[in-house]
Amino acid sequence: MNPTEKHEIASPEEAATFIDALADSGLLFHFDDDPADCLAAHNLSAERLEAIAYNVDQVMALDWSGTAYSCPFDYIIRNHS
Repeated sequence: MNPTEKHEIASPEEAATFIDALADSGLLFHFDDDPADCLAAHNLSAERLEAIAYNVDQVMALDWSGTAYSCPFDYIIRNHS
């Protein structure tokens, strides 16, 4: 998954794939912050930053109950710290 392209993220498993792709690309940031601010040093286009924000909004809207993680932050802490 290319994290700088828009995706339809409909499950925590798909969210985990997106988060992993961000991390693998060196683009993981705190999802409460604006990706344009956090990723400014990466010189991403406005379209790519918009795609990241779009994907993050979907990740944050998911219900993570029934998974091993309570929320996206829990997933990130346990897998990317």
